[in-house]
Formats: sequence, C-alpha cells, structure tokens
Amino acid sequence: MPTPDDIDPIQDAKAARERATVPDDKTPAHTPGPWRTAIRRGYIAVMAGPQTATKAVADCRTVDTEHAEAVANCTLIAAAPDLLAACEAAAEHLSSLIESGVPGWAQFNQLKAAIRKATGST
Repeated sequence: MPTPDDIDPIQDAKAARERATVPDDKTPAHTPGPWRTAIRRGYIAVMAGPQTATKAVADCRTVDTEHAEAVANCTLIAAAPDLLAACEAAAEHLSSLIESGVPGWAQFNQLKAAIRKATGST
C-alpha cells in the first residue's frame, strides 16, 4: 500500500489528465471531498481521498507566486467542497426564510450565483 510520501501529486495530476475523457456535451462532476493541501518536495497540490488511495485535484505551483501565497491558494481550493456544501445548505435555509416573509433576496441570489459557478450549471 503506498504511503503519502510515495505519491507524487504532480505525476498523479498529469496521469489523471491523460486518462480523463469527457464528452463535449457534459461537464464532469467535481472530485468528491474532503480535499486537503499536500506539500512535498516543493510541490503544492490539493489532494482527495484517503491517505492510502489519494489523487491530485489541483497543482498549486506557479512560477510567479511566492510559496506562502501558493499554499494559501491551495488551502482555499481544498476548502471548495466544504464551502459548496455550506452554500447549498445556507441557500436552502435562506429560501425558506424568504418564503416566510423575511427579506434576503439579494443574499439568496448571491449564494445561488456562487453555487452555479461552483457546479458549472446555468
């Protein structure tokens, strides 16, 4: 069984891109969470799955970004599944409040727009 130190997030991400085949008319669902930030030998990546069967979700290295900023970006990306779930729950709750007469359409519309952007729906 591989350990986290045996897994190279960058090679795993490249292999995943090479294996990926998505029909032109379909947007793939995101990789299920939880996601986490992994830093190893200078690589900064978002990883998903258990420690023994992990896969890369995003490569956060860039040539022109400082290390601390790249780690912060990666950490924010890793929170995406949790943020999406929280937005969906908040939108559902806010919807029921609005239906009962509590004002909040602007915030509801903002949440729904963020959810649409995160899920790639229109």
